[in-house]
Parts: sequence; structure tokens; C-alpha cells
Amino acid sequence: MNMVKGIVQLYRRAYNGLPREAWLLFAVNLVNASETMVVFFLSLYLTRRLGFTPARAGQALSLYGLGSLAAAFSVLRRPLESA
Repeated sequence: MNMVKGIVQLYRRAYNGLPREAWLLFAVNLVNASETMVVFFLSLYLTRRLGFTPARAGQALSLYGLGSLAAAFSVLRRPLESA
């Protein structure tokens, strides 16, 4: 546990001066990276726990992917707000 505290303190000292926006961007990227792992385990959950066939689980994940793609394009089409 002391090793973990030491690493956390090291990172705090190294990145202490970063603005709030940088920390927010870090948090968003962390959530996004975590979502990538969830998709993998979702396929296992659908097939092993809920009894989906691999084809049906693939269809469900394809719908998820299409929704993500549509959301990405809807964000890209919005005009940028000036600061």
C-alpha cells in the first residue's frame, strides 16, 4: 500500500500545475478507455449468461457500434463555439 501512495504522490507532484481542463480531458479519456473493455465483456455476458447465440450477440454489439458512430457524427456536425 505504501508503494501505491508513493506513486500517487509522485504523479501529484509531477502534474500538479495542470489546468482543470487537462484533468477533465484525462478523466474523459479514462472513461472512454474503460468503455472499450466493457464492450468485450458485454459479448461474453450476452452469450454465457443471457444465452444469446454468437450471431445475436454480434448483432447487438453492431447496433451499439452504429449508435456510437451516429453519435460521433452528430457531435462533429455541430458548429464549434468560440471561447
